[in-house]
Amino acid sequence: MTPNSAAPELMAQTANHSPLAPLLSMHGIRKSFAGVEVLHGVDLTLQRGEVLALLGENGAGKSTLMKILGGDYTRDGGEIRLDGEPLELRSPRDAEDAGIRIIYQELNYAPDLSVTENVLMGHLPRRSGPLGALVINWPEAHRRTAEILAPLKADIDPRQIVGELSVGRQQLVEIAKSLSGKARVLVMDEPTAALTSREVHLLFETIASLCTQGVAIIYISHRLDEVEQVAQRITVLRDGNVAGDVPMSELTRADIVRLMVGRELEALYPARHGTPGEAILEVAHLTRAGAVEDVSFTVRAGESVGWYGLLGAGQNEVIRALLELRPPQPGKSKWRVRQSASIRRAMAKRMASAWCPKIAKSKGWWWACGWFIT
Repeated sequence: MTPNSAAPELMAQTANHSPLAPLLSMHGIRKSFAGVEVLHGVDLTLQRGEVLALLGENGAGKSTLMKILGGDYTRDGGEIRLDGEPLELRSPRDAEDAGIRIIYQELNYAPDLSVTENVLMGHLPRRSGPLGALVINWPEAHRRTAEILAPLKADIDPRQIVGELSVGRQQLVEIAKSLSGKARVLVMDEPTAALTSREVHLLFETIASLCTQGVAIIYISHRLDEVEQVAQRITVLRDGNVAGDVPMSELTRADIVRLMVGRELEALYPARHGTPGEAILEVAHLTRAGAVEDVSFTVRAGESVGWYGLLGAGQNEVIRALLELRPPQPGKSKWRVRQSASIRRAMAKRMASAWCPKIAKSKGWWWACGWFIT
């Protein structure tokens, strides 16, 4: 098969794979920004109890389409129907009232409030009596929150401040928030990005349970192994168009990738060849009690160095120590930074380096040292 000649059954076409009328249908959705159309008549259908994987490269239109469904954007054209009835979504409140819940990739929580206040935001129970509407029933609120968190087995105290939780637990709070109402359509945008393997397993169990209750789920992820586990059907967007709408059982991973990029790929991760330059950064015997011990590495000019490991393995602590946010223990670490002439010139021109952590919005950091960390 030659590039751009995908099999006919994989070509863009919206097919109803169930004899039942869809719970949700989006037909001919169009959206433009500053006169540039980014969605070109997109169709999407979703059955009750179905997990639909919405896939596509970055910039394909997935987030725009979901923000239209969530009431954040208004569509320029097309129609949305829920249970066969036309649905107008002018605000997120309209979507919530219709039973549409969205867990965005960028967490949307109030960091200074408790888990209970975040999960039940806008729906905190009140006490009875003449002045009951003015008084929150906190024991009942905490009980409800614990009940919502129970299926996720998150072991999170409802009274804890969300900003004090790890990123993975903050993600679970966001998921719990979406489960606090009567959700009919649940959109999950990269829900496992910050979760451990155990938390991912529990999330998949929760998804299966929701599907048995008739909740329809749109699952957005770049992790194709997860998509293969959880989805019954996939819809692929490419450049604001539907590139395919196919049952998961009829696809291979190569088919999915071909639909996403629009061509054949001989290798997902082709070998890269290059010759790194001189050492820019050398770290020897970096140690920090309870976090990292005797870590040594070298970064060379023109080189990308990857740090990986399970959550909590210490990658973040190494980087934080490297950027002097948490200085290494005196006498137990040795630093050698060799700056080439090109690096010195870059610094003279105020070429800053940056740290883009998991919580980039609140903890991102830059430093004019000649390297980039993400």
